[in-house]
Order: sequence, then C-alpha cells, then structure tokens
Amino acid sequence: MRPLVERAAIRGDLRDSMGAFLTVSELSRRDAAKRVEVLAETGSDPGYVGAVEPPSGPEDLVGDVQSSGTRQLTARDLIGLWGWQRRAAEVIELVDQELASHGLRVDPHFTEVQLGGLVTVSAQETANTEESSGAGPIGGSRAAGEKSDSERATDRDLTWRIGSLPFVREVFTIQIGDPLSHAVTPMIEHDFSQLPVVDHNSVLRGVITWEGIARAQLGGGRATVSQAMDPHPETAREQEELFRRIDRIQKSGFTIIVDGENSVIGILTSTDLAGQLKARIEPFTLLEELERRLRRLTRHFSTDELPAKIRRAREQGRQFTLGQYAFLLEDPHCWAKLDWPYDQQHMLSRLRIVTKYRNELAHWAVDAPAEDAVALAATARLLKLLKVVDLDPAV
Repeated sequence: MRPLVERAAIRGDLRDSMGAFLTVSELSRRDAAKRVEVLAETGSDPGYVGAVEPPSGPEDLVGDVQSSGTRQLTARDLIGLWGWQRRAAEVIELVDQELASHGLRVDPHFTEVQLGGLVTVSAQETANTEESSGAGPIGGSRAAGEKSDSERATDRDLTWRIGSLPFVREVFTIQIGDPLSHAVTPMIEHDFSQLPVVDHNSVLRGVITWEGIARAQLGGGRATVSQAMDPHPETAREQEELFRRIDRIQKSGFTIIVDGENSVIGILTSTDLAGQLKARIEPFTLLEELERRLRRLTRHFSTDELPAKIRRAREQGRQFTLGQYAFLLEDPHCWAKLDWPYDQQHMLSRLRIVTKYRNELAHWAVDAPAEDAVALAATARLLKLLKVVDLDPAV
C-alpha cells in the first residue's frame, strides 16, 4: 500500500484547486492532473513552472471560476482587472464590492499579500443552496440578519499586515539531516545570519544561526544541523499584524514567514524591515520639509501682493496647500520678487508633479508610497532646489 500523502507535500496552488467549493470540478490548471499523479507515486508535488496569464476582465474571471472552481492570480493582476495599480482604500473597497457582486471570494485577501503575491479566487460558500432563490450564477443565500459580502467589504480591517511588506521569498534552506558544513558554506558565501531548517516537504523544523553553530562545535567532532539548530525560531504568518511583530523582529533579528502548513514561504529580517519603513516614511518627511520651506520662502509676501486665487486663504488665516503655491509661482510679479536662479516653467512643472504625488499619498494605501520612484525622485530634487534658496540658520 502506498503511504498517505502529507498535506504539506502539496503546493499551495494545487491545494487551493482541490479545495474548490464546487461539488464536482476538474483540476485542469497548472499541470494539476500530472502533478496529482506524481504525488500518488512519489508523495511529492513537482510544482508548476511557467507564467499564467491573468483574465482579460472581470467576466473572464467569473468564467474561469465557474469552469475550474478556482482561479489563481497575483494581487496586482486582480486589482488591474478594474484598472488600478495601487491598493488605496477606495480601490480596496471597490474591488471587494465588485467581487461580492459577482459572487466571488478571494483567499488570502489581496491586501494580505504583496502586489506580486498569489491569491485564489473562488465562488462564495453557499448555505442551503437548494433553498436559495434569485441567486446569480455563482452566488448563494445567506442567513437572516447576516451581512452581504458587499456590506462586509466596507467593514474590512485595513491594518498593515506582514504580507504587505515585500519580504524575501526565495529562501535558502537547509535539511535537518545535513552535515553542518552544508549550512556554514552558504552562510559565509551569502552573508546570511540565519538559515531555516526544513524537512523534505519544506516544513519548518528550526533555524541555524552563528550562535548555534558555535555552540554545537564546542563539543568537537563533526556537528550536524540538528545539533546546532534552534527548534523554536521566530515565525509569523502573512496575515498577522505588522506592528505587533516589530519588537520581536528587532529582538531576534528576523522572522521566518510560514503558511498554514508551517512550510517556509519567506523571511523578513530587521534590516529588511528598516528598509521598508524608510521607504514608507521618507516620502512623507520629504513632503513635509518641502511644504515648510515653501511656507518660509513666501511668508514675506503681503496679502495684497498675492494672486487673487489664493489671497482669500491668507485673509482667513489658512496655510496654502501645496497646489496653491503654483498660483504664486506662475504669477509674474511674485516670481520676480522671489528672485530664484531657476527656470520658472521648470519649477512649476516640478511642483505640479509633487502636488499630484502628495494628493495620491493622502489616500491610505497598502503599498509603499516609494513604489512611485519617479514622483519620489522629483520630490527630492525639488526639495534640493529649495534648500539652495532657503538657507537654514547656522547652528
């Protein structure tokens, strides 16, 4: 008799297809039939190599789910079906409502993974489908008083998750039965501080660190990975809240990202975390400094000297918005009084790019604002120009 196949031996995409809610469905995507055959023979999923084109639109997505039970695609491709590239709050709400209106669900939620991370779209779970009436082609009934999916969409938790950060997914791992030299070599070669230790199904069993290696080698002889590893490493799931994990990541220096089967899917180090926090904070700090310098550079204008379009803001004691400074810079008399050694149209063009960037950042988004590298660079360059004409007092 062939041994039972461990659930962890089945890759996530194939597990998703097997878990479709349809009573009868064909496993046709990503070489599923061939992979199931190999699983039955060897107990190991060979996986799938190759790109999968996303649906061309929402209706095609519905058709794929109807025919195959599930449809995998990246979070980027999913929101792209409705013409979006970044997961701002209003985008999340719109896509949630659109999915619900088509009777679809997505797991994990597309805010809980990176933009390039895979999500699985399937039909909503139906209860008492025999008694349901008036349902769409995929949708089903719900209990009395239960919220609809479109209603739940507006109530969704918008907390930052571990999966919102682009952590390393191509993780170098070591087998638990390997000699210790198999860990030392890549750690020196690639400057790794730690290596996850896994079994033959990539299930996490521990972690190797330099401290563990030193401890194992104190006894002399040929130490093994199992002797040197820490069997209780710091781990996290993609769906966990980021800020609840930061202190622990700082203390241990890393966290290993695992899925529901405790299989290693990534690693996030304190260095990675610092870089990501910088990417998210830097745009806001640059914009704040830029606005403060513009305010200081233009405070000497009297109310009568200001263009009529922004005079009322000064009269009411309000600060100018970033966009309102364009009216001041484009006014010939104000530009002449500024006496900046710059091209007027160049400064206006830069300011409009930065203003658009600032307005986009005003809407909460899962994705790091630094992903718009062109606008961020334009902000940094405009700030550099302002620093030349707005000298800070000597300390």
